[in-house]
This record gives sequence, C-alpha cells and structure tokens, in this order.
Amino acid sequence: MNGINDLTQILYEISMAIGSSLNLNQMCRDVALVTLRKLNSTAFVVFQETHGDEGEGTLDRAFITPKNYLKNDNYTLLEEAFPKRDDGEHLSDFYSTLPTEIFSPDGGIWYVMGLPGFGALAVFRARGPFPPYVIQSLTPLNKKFAIACNACIAHENLDASERKYKLLMETMTEGVATLDDTGALTYVNQGMARMLGYKASALNGMAVARLFDEDATDVFLRSLETVNQGQPACCELTWKTSLGTELHTLTSLNPCLKSDWDDNYCFMVITDASAQKQAEEQYTQIQKMEAIGTLAGGIAHDFNNMLGVIIGNASLLSIKLKDDALRPMLADIETATLQAQALTTQLLTFSKGGDPVKDTKDINQLVRESAEFVLRGAQASCEFDLWETLPAVEIDSGQINQVISNLLINANQAMPAGGVISIHTECCEVPSGNSLALQPNTYAKVTLKDQGIGISEKIISKIFDPFFTTKQTGNGLGLASAYSIVKKHKGTITVSSKQGVGTEFSVYLPLTDKSVSVEDKNKGVLHSGSGRILVLDDNYLMLEILEHMLLTVGYETVLTQDGQETVEAYKQSLVETHPFDLVLLDLTIPGGMGGLAALKELQTLDPTVKAVVSSGYSNDPVMANYEEYGFCGVVSKPYRIHELASLLNKAMGG
Repeated sequence: MNGINDLTQILYEISMAIGSSLNLNQMCRDVALVTLRKLNSTAFVVFQETHGDEGEGTLDRAFITPKNYLKNDNYTLLEEAFPKRDDGEHLSDFYSTLPTEIFSPDGGIWYVMGLPGFGALAVFRARGPFPPYVIQSLTPLNKKFAIACNACIAHENLDASERKYKLLMETMTEGVATLDDTGALTYVNQGMARMLGYKASALNGMAVARLFDEDATDVFLRSLETVNQGQPACCELTWKTSLGTELHTLTSLNPCLKSDWDDNYCFMVITDASAQKQAEEQYTQIQKMEAIGTLAGGIAHDFNNMLGVIIGNASLLSIKLKDDALRPMLADIETATLQAQALTTQLLTFSKGGDPVKDTKDINQLVRESAEFVLRGAQASCEFDLWETLPAVEIDSGQINQVISNLLINANQAMPAGGVISIHTECCEVPSGNSLALQPNTYAKVTLKDQGIGISEKIISKIFDPFFTTKQTGNGLGLASAYSIVKKHKGTITVSSKQGVGTEFSVYLPLTDKSVSVEDKNKGVLHSGSGRILVLDDNYLMLEILEHMLLTVGYETVLTQDGQETVEAYKQSLVETHPFDLVLLDLTIPGGMGGLAALKELQTLDPTVKAVVSSGYSNDPVMANYEEYGFCGVVSKPYRIHELASLLNKAMGG
C-alpha cells in the first residue's frame, strides 16, 4: 500500500465487497479477499459475541480466513466458519486455539470491538501494526460491515423460514390453496394436487369453479359470502377429480389480508373426508337396516303366516288337482312363495339372532333347484358338474338357497349378453392351519363360475362389506348377507376374478354324518299317518289350511288360537283319557300365551308330551335350538303339505 490514493482504492474495494452478497459466507470471503491482499494481512476474523453479566464476551460463531488459504485465488473457509456454538466458549479460550504462526501476538491488528448488533471484526498482520491513519480510515466501514452481516443473517433466517414453510406446505396431507379475487387458484400444494389427481402446475391459474358441480358451486359461493364479510367459513364440499370421480372434503376458507398476501383473496385448507363420509353413510345405513330389521321382525310372523296360507293351499291343490297341465303353475306359486320368504330372511340376516334352523339336506338338489328357478327365462345358461355321492350337509335350506340365489343373480347380471354359469360340487378336505380360516373338517365345496366382466382388484376385497355396491340400483346386501349366512353355518365363501374373463365363487359348508332328511330322499312322496294333533296358531286362515292338510294325510285335529286354550284342551283330553299324540305350537301369539310358555304348562301336565314348534319368525333362538327347549321337531313358515307330513311322520315315529 503506497500512499493515500492506494488507501482510497482499497477502501473503495472493501466498501464494494461489503454487501456484495446476501450469503454471509460469500460476503465475508469477498471482504476477506480484498483485505488480506490489499492490506498485506495474515488473517481475517469475524465473530459474533454475546456479553455476560461480568462483561466477558462469549463466542457465538466465528469466521476465520488465514491468508495461506488464499493462494492461487483458491481460498477455503475453515470448518468453523459461522457454526452455531452451544458450548459457551469464551473469547479468551478462542484466541488461545488460534495458530501462533498466523495470529502472532507481536503482529499488528486492526481490531474493532462492538460492531453494532453483531460483534467484532479483527484483521491480523504479522509484520507490525497498521499505521494509525489506516485504522482511522477503516473505522467508518465497521458500521456498514455490521449492517451487512446482520442483513445476511436476517436473509438466512428468512430463507430457513421459507424452506420450513414450504416443507410444511408440501408434505402435509391436507390440501392448501389460495384464490385471487377472480376465483383463480394462485397456489396449490402437493397435498391438494394429489387429492384431485392433477399436477400442481396444472391447477395454478385454473378457475376453482371448474372443480365443482352445480350443487357444490352453490355451497362454495355461500361460503365465500361469509369470507367477504371478513369471517372464516367451513363447509362440506364435494370436489371433482381429474378422473371425474367425487372427492368429499371438509373445506375451510379464510380471508387474506392483502398487505400480507399480495393479490390473494382467500386461503383454503381441504381435508379429505371420504372415509368419514363413507363411515357416516354406513352408520346411517346400519341404523336404517336396524330399523328395517326391527320392522321385518315385527311383520315376519304375520307375513309368513300369509305366505303359509298361500303355499299350503297350493301344495294341497297340487295333490287334489286332476288336471296335470295346471301342476307347473302351482309349483311356480310354491317356489315364488319360498322366494318371497327369502326377502324377509335377507332383512333379518343382520338383526340379532338369525341362527340357522338346520336340517340335513342334499346340497346338489338344493343347488339345482335354485339355479333352475333363478335362471328361468335368463340369457345365461347353466352347466352342472355335481358330485353324485356327495354326503349331506346340515343347513338351513332357506338361508343357503338365498346364498346360491344371490350368487347366481350376480353371475347372470355380469353377463348381460348371455353366457354359461358352471356349477361344480365336490368333497373337500380342509386341514388344520388352512388359509381359509376354517376348522379342520370335510366340507362340501360348491363352485359357481361365470364368463362375465370380472371384478377389479381395487374393489374385490370390499365386495362382502355390508352396503358396498357398484350397481346403481343395488343395496349392497346380497353378498354381505350371503357371507354372513355361510359364516353362521361354520363355512366360508372365497372369490377369485379376472377382468374380462369372469368370476369364481366357492362356498364351503361342513358335511355331516347324518342321513339326508326324509323329505329330501322322498321328494314328492306324501306321507300319511294317524292320531290326534292339537294345533295352536293365532291366524284363523292358517288354522283352516292346517286342518285341511292334516285331515288329508290322516290326522284328527283340534284347533286353538291361544296358549291357555291349548293347555285347557290338552288337560281335558287327559281327563277324557283320549290324549293327543302330538301338539303343533305356533311360537308367537300376539297378546296371548305363545308356544314356549304353553309347552312348559303342558310338560307339568304330561312330561312325555310331544311338541313341534312352528313360527314365521325364524330368527328366534328357539327355532334354531328347539331340542334345548323341549320340542321334538321344528317347521318354519311357510311350509308345504309334504314338509309337514314328513315332519309329523318323523316326530311320531313313523
């Protein structure tokens, strides 16, 4: 440095370096480069300090650049270049760690303490102190340097805050967006873009109205009216995704202060409420179904009584009718009546109770009859591959008929242009530890395979959920009720499907060692007998058809409409030594003594009394476990004359 002109040039260059960058390290490098070269200095040190109660400075962070790191213009900051220090290192300790060959105590120093709002700056020179006029000339730059350092630190803090804000906005699962006063989106985070199936860049600038249908637009506009008044608003809003599907959300809207948000008018937070919406809908459906179940339970008795009158008369007519051409029509009446009964059973499936009223049945016969009825007149045809020697199953035939019917209906609907439904039965050994979650046993396996459109992988796991449906007119109960019924039979249903190829359902039902029921073995054979039967039923039409059916198969009958009347009639028969051979008791007598209470009274009169229970409400546990309650047989309404005659023949030892 030679003279005032050189010093002026140096001061100019140092002044230009100060504030050259908002990056603190870069700015200090620039200042250090000029200072170390032009002032022939050994080291350039900047450190921020805080002062304790005793006035001793404590190092907060430091920036050190020895001159030997500036060779060939390739200077490097030491590792401690502005690190945060938490150890409370004192300045005296800091100086003691500096290399003596660089920071010689005998060397000259331009050392200025108390840079405003920052700390201290020190420039070391090994060959003697700086001349006083140099120090005096450099001193005015101290404040500028301190302001520049503080500006860099503020920028660092702002940049860190912005990164933190951006990270928060872009990683949160909720959608965040801002609108301008024209209704255009000015910012959309990744969460919202992901919800709606767009890229964020595609949504920016888009009119928000394009993402709503007409109803949702009305809801949104009403919310904006609240925002116009400077108040936040919250609404349930349905957005349209890029695929055209609906996204149910909880959307909050908040007004933006223009001083803080530039031209933004509204700030929105969107929470995906699809799962909540679905849960609410399912809860509502469950409440509806509970109400329907209660209603169905209340009307099932009377409804099945009426069906009993219809099917009883039809079955009786089929015996006495001489015109064979009319028999198929009567058979259709009987089958349709049983299908009508299945509607009540389906509603009762999800209500309390509903244990199957089991009897040993031929599953091949049941499957064939169900298929022939369901597919009559359908586009689809049926191919049977039934294991002829398949043992019997112990089932509620009405409930399992409902299962097979539901699967057949779905298969037929999956093939609108027609096709073939293959039905296969076989005997299947299921070992312990199986993937079906079944008890180790021998099962009848009924497989129904269609050639339909198939089920996508996305929804196949949901098809047995109550109320899940892909049909516009469906109620989501068919497969759910089928699954529930089979589970109550200690079996299971599996499904496999390939779109465009077809779907295959397999029903597993435990086999039994018991023989097939007499009415299944001798289908169409009308048993006859003799003896006296006491009948209890509150419906006079049902009593009339029962009397006709019992007389037809050879039984003498006495009819009663109340349990107390039944007890009195039985007591009188004992007095007259002309006892009844069997009593047929309706389980439920509204406003009077029902079958169970009547049986208890009868057992006190005659412990050997034989009683068969009957009801139109098959979900009553007495129907499923009739033997535990003292009955020797059970028959669910509606029933045909063949079923009644077969049951009586069995109960009376025929």
